[in-house]
Amino acid sequence: MNRLYETDYTAWADHTAQLLTKRRFDEIDLEALIEEVTSLGASER
Repeated sequence: MNRLYETDYTAWADHTAQLLTKRRFDEIDLEALIEEVTSLGASER
């Protein structure tokens, strides 16, 4: 099964932001979010 994160990054980011705003944390693709935050931190170093 392809995750949205792997097939349409922009749609995944928009969807994740909406879920965070609505505090629907149980619906977030947590693995992808962790990967992105980790990557962001690494790129800012």
